[in-house]
Amino acid sequence: MQRKLMFFAFTLAVVCLALGGAAQSTAQQHKGQSITTKNTAIQSSPYKISGPFTHKNLSVFLVHGSAPAGPARGKTYLTLQEAMRQKKVVVRETGDVNELSIQNRSTEEVFVQAGDIVKGGQQDRVLALDLILPPKSGRIQIDAFCVEHSRWSQRGREAVTAFSASDKMLATKGLKLAARNSQSQSEVWENVSVAQAKLAKNYVAAKGVPGGRAMGAGGGGAAGDRAANFGAAPSASLTPAAPVPLAEPEQNQLSTRLSQRLLYAPNAGLTVAAMQGLTAVTSQASPTSLQLTLENKNVKDSSAAYVKQLAAIINGKQDVIGYVFAINGQLNSADVYASNALFKKLWPKLLEASAIEAFAEFDQGGKFESVTAAMTKAFLRDAERGKAEVKTLQPRTRMVKRETEKHVLFEARDHTRGDAWVHRNYLAK
Repeated sequence: MQRKLMFFAFTLAVVCLALGGAAQSTAQQHKGQSITTKNTAIQSSPYKISGPFTHKNLSVFLVHGSAPAGPARGKTYLTLQEAMRQKKVVVRETGDVNELSIQNRSTEEVFVQAGDIVKGGQQDRVLALDLILPPKSGRIQIDAFCVEHSRWSQRGREAVTAFSASDKMLATKGLKLAARNSQSQSEVWENVSVAQAKLAKNYVAAKGVPGGRAMGAGGGGAAGDRAANFGAAPSASLTPAAPVPLAEPEQNQLSTRLSQRLLYAPNAGLTVAAMQGLTAVTSQASPTSLQLTLENKNVKDSSAAYVKQLAAIINGKQDVIGYVFAINGQLNSADVYASNALFKKLWPKLLEASAIEAFAEFDQGGKFESVTAAMTKAFLRDAERGKAEVKTLQPRTRMVKRETEKHVLFEARDHTRGDAWVHRNYLAK
């Protein structure tokens, strides 16, 4: 009798442990923890690459292909930008810097892309995940990162509990890696500062603002004489003008920005003049806001030539589903979509982000080797060879991450449509 009781107790303990383990596994999956599945093979397409199409230091390759087979074939989505402007999607504060809620009120499906910025609230945020929002979704939690350090209050007349639409997205590889791969708020802040510093530095160089002692890089040098146009050689006959005296409030503001840049971007190599140039590429309303920097007229004007030269390269090409780009002869990243229609909707903001990064990285005296279509294909293939990690983000969306020594790939899949892929984002590390 005693043996039977002991056996029963042992069996009960084993069952309880098994049930507890199953419950823990289910909870981890619900939270989006990494899980391994059998269906993680890359659903490859026989991509054709055309290009390069080049302006200055930016080279673009177009990815040609057909929509993946299956129930998702030919499916179109509203973009987040479209849906918010049509008031079909609402993004709200939750009180957590790194988590927002998003709600689709419409009867249409909405594609949210990692890197999309939403404006306002307590701080501007960037959404950290690709997400497929089903119709009448209810409120869904989504990971986010602050791209506006220090503010936690209403800005001007903007709504403080919800966000407005933005046509901007993360504009540098460093920011994309910080948000998607490292998932680090401090790295995001650092890379916002680095991006603003580089834009200021090149704006100064292009406009001929007088130079000064280098800050943060341990070196010296001058920003260069005034040039009539960006990329033109400095004129020997022009003498750098004296620095314009700053009013006391502007001096205080500059001092604050200087301390912020040295804290978050200590190796940016800014001259004192370039630090003053920050006033030309940031906003007094919020100097640390990436969104307001991307909206800045000087930044838009400085990158406009890239956009003008490259915007039309997709015209009349119905099989183009994505692009790859290189800056200064180095492959940077790629975005490929399941349809030409979705890519065409997103192309303007994708190209603008690439153009802004190219301007930030422009080196007037730099020389670099050309990137070839074969190199582009090798870049895509290497990322696709990485071991798969799968996260279920919500019942509709799964994210497959593949990482190799040099590259990382994020693939968003529509779980209710045969796990068909919707977006692939390739990044060089």
